[in-house]
Amino acid sequence: TPIYNMLKLLLGGALLIFVVSLLWTVSYEHLISKPLDLIRKMASQVKEEQQVPHPDLSNERCEEVLEIGETLNKLMNRIEKLKINVYEDKLNLKALEIQYLKSQVAPHSLINCLSAIASMPFTEEGRRLTNEFVRTLSNHLRYTLQDKTAVPLKEELKYVENFLEMTELRFPGCLNWEIHVDEKCRNASVFPIILLMFTENTIKHNMIMGEELRVRITGSLVERNGEKYVVLTHLDSGSGYFEEDLEYLNRPVSQQVHGFDGKKIGTYNLLKRLYLVYGEKAHAHFSNEPGWGARSEVTIPYIPYREDGNPPESKIETSEPLFSHASDTPQVPGKRNES
Repeated sequence: TPIYNMLKLLLGGALLIFVVSLLWTVSYEHLISKPLDLIRKMASQVKEEQQVPHPDLSNERCEEVLEIGETLNKLMNRIEKLKINVYEDKLNLKALEIQYLKSQVAPHSLINCLSAIASMPFTEEGRRLTNEFVRTLSNHLRYTLQDKTAVPLKEELKYVENFLEMTELRFPGCLNWEIHVDEKCRNASVFPIILLMFTENTIKHNMIMGEELRVRITGSLVERNGEKYVVLTHLDSGSGYFEEDLEYLNRPVSQQVHGFDGKKIGTYNLLKRLYLVYGEKAHAHFSNEPGWGARSEVTIPYIPYREDGNPPESKIETSEPLFSHASDTPQVPGKRNES
């Protein structure tokens, strides 16, 4: 009998230990293990900059875990708010930088046009030409000084033609130009002066009274890796680029050193805006075309223009673009030196 009673006590104790162990295991899994796994997962997502979920602690009973969860929720809200603020600051910075670069390009165009007016002869025919030139100049300034940050490609081409017509008034019989742009890409969204700047530089550095200058502008819609791109090419029959300038022009922006002294910033501004608007999907390449002269090619993603005039979404990545600005090499007669 004493042995039997002892066995019952041992069995009861063993059963009690089993029940307590089972309860501890369930409690540990529910109150400690799962919350800890959730915390580890959240910490990993924060480290990898992924979207951070808020822990669901509606069924928790442990005060310590509830306190930790509440603290984490506050922390996640703070992190998300900071991320939104940083993102908005980046967008605002890019918008300001685009406007700053645009404000530099506009005076560049105006100075070239005023120089053209100053060269008009003071004769009856000269006054007639001046009146016609002022008309085309008004159209030119209205376009280059507008507030829009995006226009359809067909509008850019319209004012390129306007500038070429204005040049023909200054140099009658000396300019031969043609524009061949696929109708499929004429509604593409572009920022103003994306082609006009190349035309202005061509006229400024190569137009000589009595000598023929040819300008050819082409545009086509191509598909690469399942995405559509607009390829714009500006070609002239001038003296072309220096070889050392070509090497400089085709460098990444990170390797450029440029002082904003009001000179030689046209190409740099255009390429900088190209990167700010389209990111690394845009590309520019400069070369000399055999039998012609300077060849400037720009490739941008095809984004249909919207009637509200809003530009395509600006990229905010910090990776470096694949293009650069104009050379600061001193200008030499007979060779192009971008302004």
